[in-house]
Amino acid sequence: MSDSDLCQLGGKFSKHLSKSLLEVEGTIGEGAAVEATGNLGEAVAEVTGVVVGVRGGVGIIPGDQEAMIRKTLVRRTDQHQTLRSRVQSFHDGISASDRISPIPGFGGRLCQETQRLHMTLGVMALAEKASTEAASGSREAATQSEEAQLQAPSAPAPPKKTVAEALELLNSLRPEIINIINDTGDINVPLTGLKIMNDRPDEAYVLWTGPGTNNDGSSLWRISLLVHNKFQEAGFVTDTRPLKLHCTLLNSTFRRPRQAFSSTEILRRVAEQPEIAGIQAAKKQSVTPEDVASGADFGTYG
Repeated sequence: MSDSDLCQLGGKFSKHLSKSLLEVEGTIGEGAAVEATGNLGEAVAEVTGVVVGVRGGVGIIPGDQEAMIRKTLVRRTDQHQTLRSRVQSFHDGISASDRISPIPGFGGRLCQETQRLHMTLGVMALAEKASTEAASGSREAATQSEEAQLQAPSAPAPPKKTVAEALELLNSLRPEIINIINDTGDINVPLTGLKIMNDRPDEAYVLWTGPGTNNDGSSLWRISLLVHNKFQEAGFVTDTRPLKLHCTLLNSTFRRPRQAFSSTEILRRVAEQPEIAGIQAAKKQSVTPEDVASGADFGTYG
């Protein structure tokens, strides 16, 4: 499936989510990944409903509430611009330092585009429509050797889930999501700290910020786990690793061939200009790479 096909699927996934759907600023990215945030600038937040969608902020707004929608659009857009500006400053600061003295593995396309910041709740391979192809076993059987025919036939691959099926499941979760928000309150997304996916700082592939695996029982976590677990139970999401809420800032998969980078050196460079990671230090205060890893703060969005 081409990137354009995936993009169309992502668009259909969001556009048909609900008749009462509000699509806020941002693009629908490629892929049919269920996400808690869409574009994080619009945030994982609700107005009187809830925001749950694919890459590109979407929100379910019950009822005809134009004033509320206008107010929310302004608030989401402001936050979107704030987040993008902060992450862009982070990228620019590291890039400028790299031009003065190269950072191992930093060259090439490594930075996440700020308009595509997101948190993924689960990645799925979806078909646009259910498969209608009939099995052509008779012709193949005729050409098989006697030995092959005596062997037990292999189990056929299960049919791919469709966009319509994913939408049906996502829509079915709406009452539970609204109940969570009524119970726990508004959704807030804290983008703090700088972490890597593996345990080799000098051979890192992804640098990210966000809550990670720190489940604090908030609406963000309760909704994220609900969506993730339901899609996993239904066979849409096959990855069995624990959910890690993260917003990717640097990713080596954006370039080919893939090449690791030194997160150790990146943290050291950020410590020299901590303001690019939201750390406000006194003039004579020394900031260490460890301070950056734990204290980076790109804001909380809700």
